Amino acid sequence: MYKQPVSPLQYLYENRFVLVRAMFFIWLLFAVYWLYSLWGIECTEIKCLKFAYKLKEGDEEGISARSALAFILWVLTSGIFVAGAVIFILKFLYNCVMDMIKGVVSRKTQDFVVPIVLMISLWPCFAYRVEIKSAYRTLSSQASEIVTMALGYNLKLERGKAQGSKSRNPGFSDEKEPADEK
Repeated sequence: MYKQPVSPLQYLYENRFVLVRAMFFIWLLFAVYWLYSLWGIECTEIKCLKFAYKLKEGDEEGISARSALAFILWVLTSGIFVAGAVIFILKFLYNCVMDMIKGVVSRKTQDFVVPIVLMISLWPCFAYRVEIKSAYRTLSSQASEIVTMALGYNLKLERGKAQGSKSRNPGFSDEKEPADEK
């Protein structure tokens, strides 16, 4: 029996799932290599992202610690909304790109185009590695400085004369009452 030669397009079509999986793993390797390559990059802090000094403008150390603690609480509460907005925007962009690929490319070749687009999307990550690491280093140093300031805050409570333990619980008192003399 004579076996007919297989054309390259037919071979690609028959083995498309294996090739797509291999391209996805190549993309994953590039992404891991990008993270690994960040360690070897020299960068400087970005001056326009430094904002912790504004919290130190108070006269006392307690004021700056209090403002740092308030800033941390504000970031924690508003950070949830910002993270949700970022996730929404990223998912929206992903859906737009995938719909564009599905509209432009035929169904047979969609499996090949998606990993290629993912590989092309890594280009800005590699092109702006220094800027990304500089921003990360600046923001992390600012955050650690703010946390250090906030940990220095000591809460001091003063008990007023009118607000004693007698007024809250008449059966308990930390002042010794004179014993009844008979």
